Order: sequence, then structure tokens, then C-alpha cells
Amino acid sequence: MSDQSLASELEKIIAGVPGVGRLYGSAPAIGEAASMARELVTTGGVSLPPRIRVADDDVVSVSIATEHGRPAPEVARAVHDAIEAFMTDRGLPLTRVDVRIAHIG
Repeated sequence: MSDQSLASELEKIIAGVPGVGRLYGSAPAIGEAASMARELVTTGGVSLPPRIRVADDDVVSVSIATEHGRPAPEVARAVHDAIEAFMTDRGLPLTRVDVRIAHIG
């Protein structure tokens, strides 16, 4: 499974976790905007970067917003558990899951 398809599958899983309101990009917004602008100028189009980062050291990182009324720690734990189950079910290595709460709804 390629990193791109892995990230895409993980995005779908995480977006379906109750309490997740939004997924944020894995790169800083300024750097992401600059890269997209360069790509637009050089290729005439822009591809959106994955919102899930799967590092070479088998660490999965994601930044999320939680929905109003759901405790952020509970949502973060559910996201962690969903990622862990996804990776385990596919026999993929995983050393750590980093869930960052970027916004509490």
C-alpha cells in the first residue's frame, strides 16, 4: 500500500470517528500555502497534500478539530484506537500514534 493510499484510507476512517469535526493538514499552513502556490505556477494545477502523516519510523500523526459537546480527550482516544486498529488489521507496522487537537468545537 502506498503512503498516499494509506493516508487516504486513514482519512476516511478518522473522519468517521464520532466527535471529529475536521482534519487539518499535516504541514504548517504557511509552508503548505507556499508549496501549493509554487505548484500552481509551475504545473498549472494544485494537488492537496494528505492530512495524515505516516512517517518512516512508523509514526502516524493527525491534527483534528472536535465537535461541540464531545470531550476532546475522548475523541482523541477514539481516533488513536481507530488508527491502531486499522494498522493492526492490515499487518502494518506502528510504533506511535500522535493525535493533536487543533480546535475544540
